[in-house]
Amino acid sequence: MTRIAGLIDWSGSRKAEPPVLSNLLEEMNRTGVRRRIGLAIDASDQATILGDTDGRIGRALGVPSSPSLDLPGAASAKVLLGLGQPSYLSWEQGLYGLPASRSWIVWDGALYNRSGLEKLLRGEGVSLQTRGDAELVLQAYRLWGQDCLRIFNGRWSFLLYDGAEGIFWAARDRFGVKPFYYHRAEGTFAFASEQKALLRAPFVPQAFDAGAVFDYFVRGRVEMDEETLFAGIRQLLPAHAASGSMVDGAWAPRQYYQLGYTQRVGTYDPGAFAMHTGRVRELLLDATRQRLKRQSAAPATLLSGGLDSSVLAVAIKRMAPASPLTALTAAYAQSEIAEQQWAEIVALTTEARWIKVYPQAEQLRKELETFIYAQDTPTFSTGTYAQHCLFRQAAREGLPVIFDGQGADALFGGHLPYLSALWSDLFRTFQWGSLVQEMKNSGLGPKGYLRDRLKYRWLPRWPAALQYAFQRSYFKELSFLQPELLRSQRHRLRQSGPSSGDGLNAALYEGFTQGGMNFLLKCVDRAAAWHGVDTATPYADDLPLIEYVFSIPPVYKIHHGQRKWLLREAFREMLPEAIYQRPDKKPLLTPNNEWIASMRDAIRPYFEEQDEAIFNKKRLLDQFDQFFNPASPVENYRMYKFVSLAVWRKVFNL
Repeated sequence: MTRIAGLIDWSGSRKAEPPVLSNLLEEMNRTGVRRRIGLAIDASDQATILGDTDGRIGRALGVPSSPSLDLPGAASAKVLLGLGQPSYLSWEQGLYGLPASRSWIVWDGALYNRSGLEKLLRGEGVSLQTRGDAELVLQAYRLWGQDCLRIFNGRWSFLLYDGAEGIFWAARDRFGVKPFYYHRAEGTFAFASEQKALLRAPFVPQAFDAGAVFDYFVRGRVEMDEETLFAGIRQLLPAHAASGSMVDGAWAPRQYYQLGYTQRVGTYDPGAFAMHTGRVRELLLDATRQRLKRQSAAPATLLSGGLDSSVLAVAIKRMAPASPLTALTAAYAQSEIAEQQWAEIVALTTEARWIKVYPQAEQLRKELETFIYAQDTPTFSTGTYAQHCLFRQAAREGLPVIFDGQGADALFGGHLPYLSALWSDLFRTFQWGSLVQEMKNSGLGPKGYLRDRLKYRWLPRWPAALQYAFQRSYFKELSFLQPELLRSQRHRLRQSGPSSGDGLNAALYEGFTQGGMNFLLKCVDRAAAWHGVDTATPYADDLPLIEYVFSIPPVYKIHHGQRKWLLREAFREMLPEAIYQRPDKKPLLTPNNEWIASMRDAIRPYFEEQDEAIFNKKRLLDQFDQFFNPASPVENYRMYKFVSLAVWRKVFNL
């Protein structure tokens, strides 16, 4: 788990000062980082390694070094790059430079096709000096320029300084696993892996973005565009790279990759399906092997007992049969949400050391502020807190890398609305018999189809005024927000219409590249990083697997009303029979409503102390006891958002 940060001063403003870089890295030091390294580049492109306590890094790279993170004489620099790492990683995993070429890189990520890249570079006459990915990327850039991104398979965020060309260049992986945030203003560019770090720079404003707050409550979106909830901080989007000029600071983001998908619906053919399941199994096993190969510790995985995590567990066992597997499960006493009985079946099958973690309401109450601070943003559900607890336990167990099943629902069609998307495909291609059978097997029928079509496809295409009226009518809790905030931002509803077709693959494409997966990956990143743990997410970042699945016609992804049919059948022979036969799995649920109701007295002061920039305080406090004491114990994804945002404003002083 690596964190990166930096400051670039193209205007001579002297804002790129080592103490500021130290503050950025120190802020992320709370997240399990144990070692901090800096790089200062002066006006003549001479580099000095900072925080090089024994001089080893400077000697390896052939440049001067300093044991502290400060430059002699409190000097400023033109470029400051910083790296924070846990002690088990070597510096070369995140920092490399070629002083003669005046080029340097800070890197957070993992290249899973490393061996192929090494052969490619050696074939071009490159002599590699380290075992770090940072050197591979820098050498690939020297040979192929910014086009080098197309040959990488993995996850990454990085910033590369090229003194010869007079540019700095940043890039983020194709699907947004690794984060990259930045502030650009007044002759200075600052970047970091986390928003909270950027807020330590004195020139970054401490304010919320009203449009992003509107999106959070009304559109259910966070960080799906360049803007973030912090007014002065933006993100580099997934599959984007950007060049910055050292002359005038011109910044030019561009999309370097676009995932393709087949628009052919197809008709179900058992022979073709067998071919697809065999290839998916082969690709996912290979993706698992590649990630295991990078680890020195015994493997570990989160295990809910659902299909996605169960497949990962059996895949790990298949690819590393001699390595003892550890599985971590969020467990609950409430039978209506408990899943641990399913996880136990998989743990026994894989002979895993099984660790149950019991998140509790009182525990959440005590660390609510710490949890939200760790996340950088408000979240949509206390399910993210369950992840926080799981990664904390992983750290206590000394597990540096955890496999996680994030991305499988968007890749293989796991969410309920994907059923109606397939039905649209069948309707458009006149496959009436298959359409009737799929509706019957799903248990939803025509009413379910119309409901999902209205919510996910038709409503977003309405004029903004109609969408706004519908939202205000249906979601009564929006009356707890300031009317002026809602009125001033309602034009943003025009932006939410779906951009591709109505079928299943189009819906999967939107969910994978434009939907909420980026935010879910953010939540996993912060939960893991806060405790110094890294993740392995093959469903979300393995390029061969993802591109192959999107090349498969939709009739093979949902069948007989079974979502994720392709993944289920691909691993049928490896899964425990009970898991294979399990018709469905609950989402990542917690006793959310029960927890919030029990915490009413503790959370009320957060609203009482707020100004009225966001909340209609009088209305909210008048109805407080009723709103935060729902009749149903089932998560409604409504009231928790108010708690989360109120706490977020307090901990970040917004």
